Amino acid sequence: MDARDKTKRVAIACQGGGSHTAFTAGALKKILEKGHERHDFVAFSGTSGGAVCALLAWYALLEYG
Repeated sequence: MDARDKTKRVAIACQGGGSHTAFTAGALKKILEKGHERHDFVAFSGTSGGAVCALLAWYALLEYG
């Protein structure tokens, strides 16, 4: 059985706008630290600061993932 068979495919939309962006960044940090064993991240998107969070999340997964 492939490792991807055990994981859930997840797409994440990141909210922008001041404190929402700060919350999104913190939530993504926790999700990426502990979630990549259980989740197969297939998409990140966002608006405003959320788009920056989405970009950085993809970069982290590609670079360190």
